[in-house]
Amino acid sequence: MKTSTLARSLLLGFLPILIFIVVEEIYGTVAGIVAAIALGIVEIAVIYLKEKRFDRLVLFDIGLVAALGGISLLFANEIFFKLKPALFEFFFCGMMALSLWGRVPLIQMMMQRQMRGTGLAVAPDNPAIIKMLTVLFFLFLFHGALTAWAAVYATSAAWGFISGPLLYILFGLMFLVQFVKMKIRRPSATSSGLRPPSP
Repeated sequence: MKTSTLARSLLLGFLPILIFIVVEEIYGTVAGIVAAIALGIVEIAVIYLKEKRFDRLVLFDIGLVAALGGISLLFANEIFFKLKPALFEFFFCGMMALSLWGRVPLIQMMMQRQMRGTGLAVAPDNPAIIKMLTVLFFLFLFHGALTAWAAVYATSAAWGFISGPLLYILFGLMFLVQFVKMKIRRPSATSSGLRPPSP
């Protein structure tokens, strides 16, 4: 299974939560909650129409969105606003820790939900998934800690860069390193191909 496929299914597995984060950032907390819950309801309806069952993972997603939204509304002050990206990242770290070391493969289950119907399976002990989740765990842990430090001690401009663009830079570097490793490991045509017979 390709790394790009794993990454795409991982993002789609968190789709209601990601929708909440994006919409909340632009239009506010209430709009983020409504958008994410509406998306969850659509997912539940589509799965029920196709498979005649209710997906408990989607209900879990909706519950998470409601909890995150409630926290945002409860602590609507400047310091929490700055700490919120770090708290979300620590939350993701907790889910990844459960999936990696807690024998509760939440993230693998979310990924499998998005890949249903493709014929591809997401095994909890898949080495590629374990490796990707481990890298993401330490990336989010590092960036979340840096964002929390910037929220308390750095200027607003520095916090704005660290909490936003820096995360995309780190993601870009991560995928670049994976791409380079894949190219290095792939045997070249000259080393694996057949040599023409000598005259």
